[in-house]
Amino acid sequence: MSRTTRYLETKNCNRCKSNKNFNDFRMVKPLMSGPNKGKKIGWTDVKGKTRFSICKICENSGFMKRYRLNPYNQLFHNFKKRASFAKVPFELTKDEMKIKFEKSGDRCPVFGFKFIKNATKDNRDYAPSLDRINPKEGYTKENTIVVSMLANRIKTDAKIEDIGKVYKFYKSLIKKN
Repeated sequence: MSRTTRYLETKNCNRCKSNKNFNDFRMVKPLMSGPNKGKKIGWTDVKGKTRFSICKICENSGFMKRYRLNPYNQLFHNFKKRASFAKVPFELTKDEMKIKFEKSGDRCPVFGFKFIKNATKDNRDYAPSLDRINPKEGYTKENTIVVSMLANRIKTDAKIEDIGKVYKFYKSLIKKN
């Protein structure tokens, strides 16, 4: 770094204009592509780390606004990334996924409660979610269904038989007490 580099402990957020501590800004990773590949674009904090110019709160609120306008784009990329981590196929297009969500109705087929399409942290269990019927087969038209986040999280990567065993165990435990 040159002698003229200023190390900052606080900075004004470029969006909300509030003066905030450097920890309120996300660290920047080097760019992966484009003319500035390998470079970090942002400002330097007191520890010499490069940070974004928009605070974490403003970044998150901007993301949520975009997500509420068109959730399918973000969902598509999230599920594609999840498939990559799980090393399973991802064969859905954005349009196919969007149609699945739109045709899923307004109720969770597992629990019967009404989906909350614009769920927040407090009620995200009621949000619609794309589930792999057989986790090993990946995200295909035939192997996906829209259920609530709650149902999807309960199932996670469990086999149907395992879910049945858990159910039977707790049902018998409750009867004993």
